[in-house]
Amino acid sequence: MYKKFTCSILAISALLAINGCGGGGGGETTEPITEPTTYNYHGTQNPGDYWTFSFTDGNFISTNVTMDLNISGTTKELTGNSEGFTELTTIGDEKGYALVIPGVGLYAAQAPFEWVDHSLSGEPEDLQYLSKNPIISAISKDASCDYINSNMPFDFVTIQTPNAEWDSRVDWAAGSGTITFNDASSRYDINGSHYSLDGSVFNSFNFSADCVDGVILVDVGESEPLRLSLSTSGGYFVDDPKRGAIVGFKSDSNVTASDVYGMSLLSMRFHPDYGYADMTSSPETQPLKATIAVNGESVNVTHFKDIANGVMDESFDMPISFDEQLVPGMIKGTITDADGTHDAIWIVRMLAGKYQIIQISDNWPSYSGYNVFMIEK
Repeated sequence: MYKKFTCSILAISALLAINGCGGGGGGETTEPITEPTTYNYHGTQNPGDYWTFSFTDGNFISTNVTMDLNISGTTKELTGNSEGFTELTTIGDEKGYALVIPGVGLYAAQAPFEWVDHSLSGEPEDLQYLSKNPIISAISKDASCDYINSNMPFDFVTIQTPNAEWDSRVDWAAGSGTITFNDASSRYDINGSHYSLDGSVFNSFNFSADCVDGVILVDVGESEPLRLSLSTSGGYFVDDPKRGAIVGFKSDSNVTASDVYGMSLLSMRFHPDYGYADMTSSPETQPLKATIAVNGESVNVTHFKDIANGVMDESFDMPISFDEQLVPGMIKGTITDADGTHDAIWIVRMLAGKYQIIQISDNWPSYSGYNVFMIEK
């Protein structure tokens, strides 16, 4: 039910020929040799695990590094009403759907990637809520520590992707901060503030970290470190082993809410419908289309009945308001559905010529969170 567009989330980026030779005296030529194009990504998922992906000419390889899971298969670009979405088919013939923007990033929903909610578990044998439908956010794995050093300070805006225990009344929803290299300590200083869903400052944060192979690592006292990385296109993610996924962008002081008025978007929504013994029966992830009104006062939403064949459901409008820019690229507002009016925060950034939006809002009266990733069509 997309009154549950009362949601929000996700953003991100990727990586990434030739030679012909003529024959001797007979005028013979050989066909040019084109090297395969490969895009390498790394990122996180709700509610947290570190992933790597490689896409090469219709094939993909993915690894959940945290859980030591490997999944591979083929990709297919959809057409018609589903144009812009990519179908992922595993070797075991399971299908998932993603928004993949070469040179920018990857968002996957309804995906054939198993995950476990670590926030609900104690010992390994207690791990629970196995699902086939996580939301995944990944950026291009092209940034080295040298690249990070040369782009300091890095000002960022982030969105929390809620885990099972997230409550909009008591937990932070978004954040902003700066990463700088400390010459004295040869480490990275990360400073900033978290915001509640109503736009008020929740708390401040300040910690130091190291960088290995383009990933900033923070020891948080867990078996896995907190991983943080950024990409050349401005994508940003944090994989927190306890709290889960945090995603965002390099902040941009030139972005305003009015930039996206009237914009048509391809979207992935995520809502952790916890409480199901088998989450595969619960529509916690869903691809959809959205169009923001030219006056910015509503959004038209259309679900897919069958994304593989481009079959759409009925469209409906939801009132929204963009009220205040908390920091550059982060906008506070509200969204209204059949349950009432809800606080919402959006972060907005143009990456590789396309606007991307990640949203978070609550689901009154349960106060659980919704996320939606939106990419300019």
